[in-house]
Amino acid sequence: MDINSNDINLSLNKLKPLKLSENLKPSDNTGEVLEGFGNMLKKEMDKINNTQANANSAVETYASGGNIELHNVIAAVEKANMKLQLAVQVRNRLISGYQELWRMQI
Repeated sequence: MDINSNDINLSLNKLKPLKLSENLKPSDNTGEVLEGFGNMLKKEMDKINNTQANANSAVETYASGGNIELHNVIAAVEKANMKLQLAVQVRNRLISGYQELWRMQI
């Protein structure tokens, strides 16, 4: 099959440009979705903060000679560390997705 450059140009000329502004109009419930997403993020950040506070409390209790086992302190600190690392990775993905959307609009 022989492809002629004129055929390609004719085919390309028939393509219509996308009108993204018409397709990307916000819906009526966009505010509700954003508010729900924001609330979910706040709840998760509060959980991470509580986990960090529990780890700090465990370390302080152990350091002051309180009644807590070392393995429980280590477990609390590692749990807080893992939750924080997960939050950082989620943040990185959100930023990356936002930047990709920004590049698509330009």
